[in-house]
Parts: sequence; structure tokens; C-alpha cells
Amino acid sequence: MNDARTLKPFVLASLGLHAALLVTVALLPSPAPTPPTARVVEVTILPPKRPGAPATMA
Repeated sequence: MNDARTLKPFVLASLGLHAALLVTVALLPSPAPTPPTARVVEVTILPPKRPGAPATMA
């Protein structure tokens, strides 16, 4: 019985973390579906702007 009592807080904490992750995953994509694509565009635009690359590529 002592083992079950000591494990209860950890089990409850893990369940709470999983519930929080599910809530965030459920709420984040619906309000803002476009910012991830904008971030991908920014990430793809940044690599050509290296110090020596623009002069040679342009």
C-alpha cells in the first residue's frame, strides 16, 4: 500500500502534464494556422544571407 501511495502524486502529475499538452496541441493550431508557414518562409530566406554568399550568388 505504501508504494501505491508514493506513486499517486507522480501518476497524477504525469496525467496533468499530458492533459496540458493535449490542451495546448488542441488550442494552438486552430487560432493561428498561418504563422508556421510564415516562419518556414523566414527560415528558408535566411540561409542565402550569409556574409559571403550574396555577392557570389547575386
